[in-house]
Formats: sequence, structure tokens, C-alpha cells
Amino acid sequence: MESGVGYLVQADDAVKAIILEKLNESNDDVGVSAVKALGVLVQTDEAVKAIILEKLNDSDNDVRSSAVTALSVLVQTDEAVKAIIVEKLQGSDKDFRRSAVTALRDLDQTDEAVKASIDQKRKDREKETR
Repeated sequence: MESGVGYLVQADDAVKAIILEKLNESNDDVGVSAVKALGVLVQTDEAVKAIILEKLNDSDNDVRSSAVTALSVLVQTDEAVKAIIVEKLQGSDKDFRRSAVTALRDLDQTDEAVKASIDQKRKDREKETR
């Protein structure tokens, strides 16, 4: 269903406007769904990309994780987004870090800075479990 909404967002500015309004709903599930729906636009709409980047600092973990997932399509082509997501690996929220690692996974083998950050997180996690 969410991907269907995403295609509507691409096709209709009125739908996009409604979903942008929903980003600030007090219901976190609505915010997560709005971020996911807007995720299809991050490659083509700089304003949406900026809004989703702001959601990386949302108070709700699920919204932050959804924002990382939405931005993951940009990590191979947008150095600024990649740097922000690498920085988020240092956060204390386990689910959020997991989303960041997933977003960066494809770069793990080709980008030394990403590989070093992911390796450090793995080492830190191993120390925590001992």
C-alpha cells in the first residue's frame, strides 16, 4: 500500500502536499508512513530530500529509521547524505544504527571510510556483549 501512495505522490502535487502535512502528526505511525511515501521523491525533489534529512533528528526512532531507509538510495551518489548517515552510526539507538548500516551496506566493500565506521560499530557491539 505504501508504495502505491508513493507513486501517487510522484504523480500529484496535491497528494504530496497532504503527505507533507502528515509529517508533523502526533501519531508516530502516520509520520513513519509519510516519510516512507515521500521516500520515492528523494532522488528528484530537493525540498523533500531536505525534509527527510530533518527527520533524521525526529524524536521518534521509527521516523528516524524510515528517514534513513528513504535516503539510502542516495548514499552511492550523494556524498553529503552518505556522510550524514555514516555520522548516524555513532548514535546510541540500536535500531537507528541498524538502519544506517543497512543503508550503507552496499558501500561497505568499496568505500574505506564507510567500511571503517561499520567495522568500528561491530567492534563496539562485541565489547558491549562481553
